[in-house]
Formats: sequence, C-alpha cells, structure tokens
Amino acid sequence: MSAPRILVVDDEPNIRDLLMTSLKFAGYQVKAVANGASTISAVLEEEPDLILLDVMLPDMNGFSVTKRLRGA
Repeated sequence: MSAPRILVVDDEPNIRDLLMTSLKFAGYQVKAVANGASTISAVLEEEPDLILLDVMLPDMNGFSVTKRLRGA
C-alpha cells in the first residue's frame, strides 16, 4: 500500500517548504505548488488524497480554486 498523497498549496516558499518537510518526514507523498492554476493542474494529474490549500494565492483565492475543483 502506498503512502497517502498530499498536495500543499502556498505561495510563501518558507511555509511550503516547512509543510513539505514535516509531511515527508511523517511518511506522506508530498507535492507542492504556489498558485491556483497549478493547483488545478496538479489535482487533475495527481489526484491527491488531501489538499492543504492557502486561501490567499496570487492568481485566485483558495475559495475560487475549491469551486473550480468541485466542478471538475
């Protein structure tokens, strides 16, 4: 059985790196992106088990990303 996949979405590199490091150490497969458009692409390609989504992103907010993903 493979480890659960988590997608980390945050435009701040320090936060993104901290979350990635902690989650990888805990045994999860982790991918990270920095904006809403990349989030949508990553979800469609990777099908993560969990998305840690920042609300304040540079191109669209986290609520807009969630609405688009629910419609996909």
